[in-house]
Order: sequence, then C-alpha cells, then structure tokens
Amino acid sequence: MRGTLTITDDIMPRTVLSCIAALCLAALALLIASPAVAQPATTISIPSQSPEIADLLRQGRELETERRWGEATSHYESAVRQFPHDASLKRRFDLTRSHYDVNRRYADRSFCNAVKLMPSPLYSAP
Repeated sequence: MRGTLTITDDIMPRTVLSCIAALCLAALALLIASPAVAQPATTISIPSQSPEIADLLRQGRELETERRWGEATSHYESAVRQFPHDASLKRRFDLTRSHYDVNRRYADRSFCNAVKLMPSPLYSAP
C-alpha cells in the first residue's frame, strides 16, 4: 500500500539517527576526557658551515648589499665550484644571477621599448 505509513518506516530513521548522535557524543567525550599527549621534541640538525663557506657568504652578501650583481654572481659561481654540495652558496648564486639578469634587461632600451608597447591587461579591448 503506497499511502500508508508503517511503524517501522517512522521509527527506523529515528533509531539510526539517535545511534549516530550517541556515537558522535561518545567520541567527543573521549576526545575531551583523554589527556593531551605531548609530541616528542623534534630536533633539527643544521650542519655547521665551515669558516670558509661563512666567509664566502659574508663577502657575497656585501656585494649584494652594494647591488653589484655581476660581481656577486661571479663570486658565488666560483664559490659553488669550490663547494659544489653547499646549498646556501647555490641559492645565493641563483638569486644574484636573477638580479643580474633583470638589471641587464631593464638596461636594454629595446627591452624597455617593447615593454612600453605591450597592451595593458587592465585596459584590453573587448
């Protein structure tokens, strides 16, 4: 019979919902009641740099501060050749090379003229 509602149709969803609600409340109670477990301390070992690498980084930073990108790039390039496995020297080399390339491009008139002629994306025609 289609239009009739049986007792099991009405009671079953309520029973399932109350069981789910009870389980959620029990889980929440367990989370609240359980003592906080402290995570073990994590130690990160940072390899100490050799005095030579520290000195090379200091010299390179001085060149960077003075915005002498070409010299800084050459400095770090030779330092990376001397210490090929040092990531800090490689990062500084990549950074100074990027600065050098950008400065070189903006010093080139043809590049600057090409940038001026580019249409602005804010005012593009429909």
